[in-house]
Amino acid sequence: MMKTLDKYLARTEALKRFPQRNDTYKRAYRRDPPLTQAADRYYYKLRDPTTAPWKVPGRTLKDYAYAMGSYYVERNFAKGHVTGNFGLLKWEEGPEEMAKANRMKPAYKYEVKNPAAMSKDVKKAAIKLGASQVGVCKLDPLWVYSEGHNPVTQDDFLIDIDFSVYQYAIVFVVEMDYEAMQSSPSHLEYATVAYAYSKAAYVAGQMAHFVRTLGYKAIPSANDTALNIPLAIDAGLGQLGRNGLLITPQYGPRVRIGKIFTNLPLEEDKSISFGVPEFCNVCKRCAEACPGRAIMPGNLTDKALNISTSPGVFKWPIDGEKCFQFWGQSEICCATCIRVCPFNKPQGWFHGLVRFVVKNASWVDRILVWFDKFFGYGKRTGADRFWADS
Repeated sequence: MMKTLDKYLARTEALKRFPQRNDTYKRAYRRDPPLTQAADRYYYKLRDPTTAPWKVPGRTLKDYAYAMGSYYVERNFAKGHVTGNFGLLKWEEGPEEMAKANRMKPAYKYEVKNPAAMSKDVKKAAIKLGASQVGVCKLDPLWVYSEGHNPVTQDDFLIDIDFSVYQYAIVFVVEMDYEAMQSSPSHLEYATVAYAYSKAAYVAGQMAHFVRTLGYKAIPSANDTALNIPLAIDAGLGQLGRNGLLITPQYGPRVRIGKIFTNLPLEEDKSISFGVPEFCNVCKRCAEACPGRAIMPGNLTDKALNISTSPGVFKWPIDGEKCFQFWGQSEICCATCIRVCPFNKPQGWFHGLVRFVVKNASWVDRILVWFDKFFGYGKRTGADRFWADS
């Protein structure tokens, strides 16, 4: 039996909460057999920046140092890639802690008379604090991991959220740099991804503290605790693309996602439709360009490819094993599927017009894909340009 949420988002009764230990990167970190060799090369091999690959623009020590600097906040003050509920992403602060930190009487609570107005205020705060786009949705328990997994200690842990209390999710995206992304795969692309993760942790932590100071509960989260993309779709921030990523109207797939679970009374946004599934049906540029052949060129399915894919949701499942094996072979992370995506364009009137056509005239999609290739969009640019003006 299939439950249809809208005509672009359908799921079956096979859908269950997903255990985080089956996430591709968590499997790689614990050296799950299909990923052992790739993990040893990517996660555990000490780099030697004097060797030949490090002389290539985009792969130099300077480029790598920029990436590590970009990751600093996430890796040291959030650890959303490891466990969550730490530092900037700490789940709870008690009333006494809040009173001491903010010089505010314990148990004070801001009265929300209008959830719609409160949602507008929350969104404005998030934008001012660094988010690029913000939406609100009901927190669907199916998108929360059944268990968390700490790849360092190799421990699984119960994610114990009272869904009768935490009923809403404030979901936001952080834009990644277009110029750096065009150099993928490179350490410069890695840097903009890393910076977005750091910024997402920073925004989530600030927003959680904002909500708590109003007198409500807040759980900040980056890549931990729950699946980001379904929540972002529920919050009206975009649609799912063939590349397995959130496609936003403003930035395409060139975003990272964060969220805050809360009991603050809010008005939910509606999911949006702007022609992504129809376009992806005819485009297939990401599948053609993927160096690991991890993106399927076929039709939507609710079947899983391997244990890193959740069954029960109609989508183009990504073969995470093939994706990470390429990372291991090349010893560099890759976002080619973002670089070549026709939705990955800077803002401007012309690209805005094209997005309008995609949304309203799907019969033109094949022509638009042809023009995208003809004008050379998605081509890898020389990473040496990045530092040219410094």
